[in-house]
Amino acid sequence: MPSNSMKKYFSVLFRLIACIFAILILPLGNVALAQSIFEDGMDIGLTSFYTDASGQESKVKVLKDILDYDISVPLNVRDLNPTQVGNGKFQGADLDFSTAEPKIPGTATRIQFSGPVTSENGQNKTGFIYSVVGGKTKESSCPVEIKDTQIAFFETASEAEQAAKSLENKGYLVYVSVNSEAQDKAIEKIKELNCRPNAEGIVVNGKTQQVTVDFTKVFNLLPPRLQQAAREQPFVYFPKGDAIYLVNARKTYGITDLEVGLFDADTDELITIIDDNDIIRASDIANRNVTIAAVVTPDSAFKNKVGSIVFNLNNAQLTKTENISPYAIFGDDPTGNLNGGNLNLKQENTIFLKVYESRQAKGNLLGEAKVNFKVNNN
Repeated sequence: MPSNSMKKYFSVLFRLIACIFAILILPLGNVALAQSIFEDGMDIGLTSFYTDASGQESKVKVLKDILDYDISVPLNVRDLNPTQVGNGKFQGADLDFSTAEPKIPGTATRIQFSGPVTSENGQNKTGFIYSVVGGKTKESSCPVEIKDTQIAFFETASEAEQAAKSLENKGYLVYVSVNSEAQDKAIEKIKELNCRPNAEGIVVNGKTQQVTVDFTKVFNLLPPRLQQAAREQPFVYFPKGDAIYLVNARKTYGITDLEVGLFDADTDELITIIDDNDIIRASDIANRNVTIAAVVTPDSAFKNKVGSIVFNLNNAQLTKTENISPYAIFGDDPTGNLNGGNLNLKQENTIFLKVYESRQAKGNLLGEAKVNFKVNNN
């Protein structure tokens, strides 16, 4: 079994893993969720603006009970955790701002876009987009209301993490982000502000007075008619009535809830989570017995279906099939402590992971993951 230290740091991974946060919005009449620009099986985030609470409530019912979406906002007390709220990572976004009053003419519309497309082994693959969501709370509101909501999109996890830090420094509660520290602080603060701590009802009702959506880092992914405006400045929206009522939801396909971490094998402690295009400081791993491990969140639908994971580091420089969780590139000993080895990391590295339903890389292929990362000597 893993040591207490190991369990502690894997729990950090578990909490960071989130099914895609929906920052997208569908009008109430759009029950069919038309997704003409999206590929089948793409992870989708959804968010809707409404002019009143009844419209918001109706959409929640449709998404949850009929279309089997996970609801992030409105947020119930019992669901106040990073896994439910999400880390803002998705492939396809469907945003509908048509019921709000825009600061920039022509932006109160439905916006659909997907992540950057890359070619791998002759096949196109849609990458991920990282979003950050933060809000400033309205004083003495019950349930908690957000008077000012900030949403921003990025192509890399590192950019999203820096944006989260910036918002936090400005006094925002950053409840959706790959930055776990900022997210944990926001969730704890929301718990403090909850006027009904023992209730089972809504703690964050999705009601806000202003929404700013920043596409400046991903403007080229938007429909052509919006690219120039998105490049120049964030889009700002105001309510047509007393407030904007948000619904955030998400639906994922395949084993997206897989996280990769760099560990010190001597202590079983997490050094850092490795997101795509991350930069790792060489000083953080110098003179340490380093290994790479992957975990599947305990809330994943694939939790009990994974039989093995195949690691391929730097084009077969190092390959390994691991059959027991935690899935580590050098495995672990009978007591659950991680084994170390020579990763021989370069300045630029790529790790491929293939997840199978049976041991020894047999059975159905449940999913694949690719993570690029750099080791910087500065």
